[in-house]
Order: sequence, then structure tokens, then C-alpha cells
Amino acid sequence: MVKKTHRFYGPGTVLNSEFTSHENGEQLESTTETFIFSSIAGAEKYRLRFFDFATNTEYFNKTFTEAGAVVVDGLPSNGVNMSVRLGTLYNGWWSERNYNLTSVQSPNEKNATLMSHTNGQRLTSTTETFVWDDVGAEKYILYVKKIMYGKNNNSTWYENVVEKHLDGSATSFTVKGLPVNNAEVLVRLHTKHSGWGEERYVFLGTDTAATAELSSPLNNEVLLSSTQTFKWDSVLGAEGYLLKINGFNVASFNKFSEDYQQPLNSSQDPLKFESLVMEQTITDLPKNGARFSLILSTKHNGYWEEKEYRLKGAKVKGIANAVIKSHVNYQIITTPSTTITWDNVDADAYYLRIEDASVSPRIRLHDQIHGAEVNSVIIDDLPQSNHIRVGLCTKHGEWWGCEEDGSSVRISTETP
Repeated sequence: MVKKTHRFYGPGTVLNSEFTSHENGEQLESTTETFIFSSIAGAEKYRLRFFDFATNTEYFNKTFTEAGAVVVDGLPSNGVNMSVRLGTLYNGWWSERNYNLTSVQSPNEKNATLMSHTNGQRLTSTTETFVWDDVGAEKYILYVKKIMYGKNNNSTWYENVVEKHLDGSATSFTVKGLPVNNAEVLVRLHTKHSGWGEERYVFLGTDTAATAELSSPLNNEVLLSSTQTFKWDSVLGAEGYLLKINGFNVASFNKFSEDYQQPLNSSQDPLKFESLVMEQTITDLPKNGARFSLILSTKHNGYWEEKEYRLKGAKVKGIANAVIKSHVNYQIITTPSTTITWDNVDADAYYLRIEDASVSPRIRLHDQIHGAEVNSVIIDDLPQSNHIRVGLCTKHGEWWGCEEDGSSVRISTETP
């Protein structure tokens, strides 16, 4: 069974109560404060909550039937950042207005800071002892996480290394299993007095671990056969290798994925992994010159570091990509309609993409996969006095070939 999640949004009218006594980002003057929030006509209830998300600590949480003034006491006195949510129940639905407030700072309640490391420094080992000053706290929490980035740095997430809860007598902790290969490490040291204060640091993992490199074939190489043996060099101390082959262009898919690891135990030397696989023969690779990516990852200390290669499949006799026959490059047409025709090469499918190339970014006029029986498409309502780019890709098996001579043309349109 496939689950689908749908998200809906209500009307744009916002019926949220708001503070009239405090502003977002404000620092409080006392551990006891009077908060005044506005009344909303028709509201059924109001809810006020003070909490610290990082340590799952709640300082205040209460629901009211009327708006007005609320005295909140017992707030922290060590300058902590608090998340505040003021909720309004209207027509059976809760909506919230969020604030960030800073508690009053007592000179006797300071956050602990690292004495052993300077923010931004490079670590020298996968095992480090973090030392902080004694500030007479009740408790500490040490979070250590590896910072992970998506492709082109368009997303960020965190991989947990350690979460250690310590009492107030502790001033150090040794962390093992820190990342290598220059990975960024986030360290958060939380100090508990009347509330949870926090100091953050970012370090670079040690750069002593090497990453395996493909020795055959080489990056951007054109394969000679649809069966290929991929080889890579052994890396001292590597715990494993991961080989992935992905097709792309029209549709992305994973063709091959396998990891080769040897688990450590007390009887093994972590620098000796002679039995790890360092080559792999893969069949059914492209036969029509399609491009694909190969990703080779190396594992050190539990972390994977990857290198990506781009390769081009072999061109096997008798398996060709279609060529556009109806137009030559930079042809001028004077009608708002034209028929794009290509030769039939006994393929599994064709992909036709037409764009208005006279603007940036280009405007997509046609973007469609056509069946094996189709070899012509009528394009109507072409923009006049514009440059049009036409691209054709051909599918054989799983692979899309898109760079064969004659599979891409540019045409210009003119008003007669």
C-alpha cells in the first residue's frame, strides 16, 4: 500500500493574538515578568508556552479562556534563549505566533566554554578530549554531530556522533569516532543553571584519511564495451568501499549499488583489509553512448566520503540514436507551426524537448517522452522572431543517449 500525504492551507486571514508588552528578540529584566497579549474577537482559548527546544525543557505552559495579563515566574536567570509560542484557538483550530526571548543574565550563572579547542580549528585525531571551565553548573550536555551537505550544498542535516549528559562536577569528556576527510563537526555544550544555556563550535575533521580513486577507466573516458571492469586503488585503513552507477539525462535511476566492507573486531588490525573488494565487473552498460555517473565512496571510522566520475557508454554497432531529419541546424521557419521528424532506429522510446532559447531562463515549449512507434510531432503556436532549441534523446534498454550528432538543432522563427 502506498501512502500519500497532502498538505492544505487555510484562508490567508491570520487571527493570532500577539504580545503588547514584549517584542521579539527582547531580553527580559527579571525571572518574573508580566506578559500582556491581545484579545481576538471570537477566540475560544489562548495558550502560552516557554521552552527550550534543544534540551526539551519546558519553563511554562498554560491555557487561558481570556486574553489579558499573565504573570510568569520561575524563568531562567542565566541569559538563555527561550522559544515562546502564543497560541490562539479559533473555530476549533490552533494557530501560533512565535517569539524568541532571552532571559535575564545573572553574573553568577555563566555558560561553560571550551578551554581545549578554539572555534574553527582542525581536529588532529578521530579521538578528542573536550575540556571546559568549571562554572558551578548543575548539569552539562555535550552534543557532537557531523554536518552533512546535500548536492550543491542545497540542504543540510546532522549525523549524530555522541550525546552525553554529565553532572556539574564534570569538566571534560573524550569523544571517539570523530569524522575524517575534512568533514565539519558541530559541537554544542549546554550548561544547566536555572535554565539551559548553550555555546556552539564548528571544527574540521582530521584530513589524514585518503579517499579511493578510480584507476580504470578514467574520468570522462568512453567505454569500449557494454561490459566493463571498474578498478580502484587500495587505501590504507579503509573500512569499506561503496560503488554506485547511476543513469541520468532524461530519467535518473540506479543501475548498480554495492558496498564491500569488512567489520572490525578485537582480533583484527584496523590497518589491514587485504580481503576488501577493489574491482567489479558490470554488464548491461550503455550501448548507445549514453552518459552515466559512477560514485566511488571510501569508509573511514564509520563515515563515507565519495568521489564522482562521469563516463560515456560504448557505441555498439547496430544500436544508434535517432537523428532529426526535418530541420537542419539554424534553419529559419516562417510559420507558427512545424513538424519535427526523426528517423526510426528501433528504439524503446524517444524524448523530445523544445525550448524558447531567446530568453533566460529558457521557456519549455515541449517536454515529453514518446513511444517507440512515434517519429514525428507537430508543434503549434511557436513564438515568432525567437530562437528555438530542439533536443532529441533515444532510449535503448534503460539508457538514454542524448549527444549523438544530429540529435539537436536550433531553429529561428520569423513572421512572414
